[in-house]
Amino acid sequence: MDCSTPARASCCSLPFLLRRRSSTWFIVVVVCSACFVSNFSYAIAAPVLPFALSERVSISMDQVQYWISIVLGGYGAGLIVGSPFAGWLTDQFCSRKIPFLAGMLSLLVATLLLCLSRCLSLFVIAGVLEGLTGAIVWTVGMALLSDSVDQGRIGQAMGCMSVAGPLASLCAPALGGFVFDHSGYYAVFAMAFSVIGVDGILRVTMAQPTPVVQLCVRTPSVGMDTQPSKSASEIDKVGLLEQGRRIPRILLLLRSPRLLAALWGTTVQQGLMTSFQSVLPLFVKATFGWTATRAGLIFLPYLGPIVLFSPIIGSLSDRMGTRVLAAAGFVVGCPSLLCLRFVNHNSDGQVILLCILLILNGTAGALTLSSLMAEVSRVVNTKERDDPKFIDKKSVYGQAYGLFVSFQGLGCLIGPLMAGALKDAYGWAIMSLVLAVISGVSAIPIAFCSTGRRSTDREASGIAEGP
Repeated sequence: MDCSTPARASCCSLPFLLRRRSSTWFIVVVVCSACFVSNFSYAIAAPVLPFALSERVSISMDQVQYWISIVLGGYGAGLIVGSPFAGWLTDQFCSRKIPFLAGMLSLLVATLLLCLSRCLSLFVIAGVLEGLTGAIVWTVGMALLSDSVDQGRIGQAMGCMSVAGPLASLCAPALGGFVFDHSGYYAVFAMAFSVIGVDGILRVTMAQPTPVVQLCVRTPSVGMDTQPSKSASEIDKVGLLEQGRRIPRILLLLRSPRLLAALWGTTVQQGLMTSFQSVLPLFVKATFGWTATRAGLIFLPYLGPIVLFSPIIGSLSDRMGTRVLAAAGFVVGCPSLLCLRFVNHNSDGQVILLCILLILNGTAGALTLSSLMAEVSRVVNTKERDDPKFIDKKSVYGQAYGLFVSFQGLGCLIGPLMAGALKDAYGWAIMSLVLAVISGVSAIPIAFCSTGRRSTDREASGIAEGP
């Protein structure tokens, strides 16, 4: 059956709880759960990787850090390379549920490899598979939300989704370390498999609101014997459509300054977030003499605002647009990053100052993250509505978000390398200065290219606007 042609309503019989399983709120819950579990199963292994490599693979302790970096690098490579392919693939299916379930199977295999591997190459393969899984889950998840959620509320949905990653990063390593210390190696992965099982049940239960499902839910007794007639404007656009098909639509999307600004913004934001993850634990250990446990807790004031404020910021972006919020995030991040240079000795006041600055940086991250995620959906929505080359049966949400996730992976790869190199070569103060300049400069393309309040209101109401 063609993706764009609904079946006869008379053939539809409502499956069990179809209205609930295809509702917007349930789809948002399933997508958030999938993204959380994807990050959780990866982050929960972090505390046990040193043990696994030294005890199960017999790697010498002076080589453990190197091979941990290789495994984590495999994750980044899988994320960067897999996201565009996952985006293209999900746009080829009538239902995004199929690649969504494929992501769950990939996650299961990757976690199983991490659990059972006694070979170094299998650990690296498992890291790559975890990256591919993240690419599938995040790309398909954002495309699924764009398909299912009204454009006037897409920011709120993306804000809820953006909580999943930071929340997993907060609780997974602590849980993994605690379970490992008290119950051993396999108990950690037993917890991971349990979480994956619950997530799998949610994914299988979900019913994506495809045209057939919508027809069954909304008009179960009305036939569809007649096909809707094409308008004159659609007929006039056939020639442009055929011309547009010769050019991959993802290349047409890349002509949009709005999309390019969103890609740049997410690269910078992810780079800044992962920069903290690479340099902050070592900095507080050297400056304050903290243990590994206290060093891990320092991420709480940074990730906390992202978890708390992202849904609120996403909801605000539905009314205000991306421009003000995302640009404000980079502007706020500039002085708060610059002031990190003043944290340079061990005292209670310095610890308090560091926590305040991390809260400000986390708030800046919340301002940018969810609003940029929603911006990609608005770009595609505008293009598919107004550009004749995009009038087709298949959406390009998947391909657009494939690029978005790939650029996030690029930021995750560049950020730690750049911050670590700057700190080692020039010190903490120069590193904070460079990061502050990058954050401040990034506000410029966001301010000039992203949507404002008026454009967002037009998109939500369906009024045409230029791309």
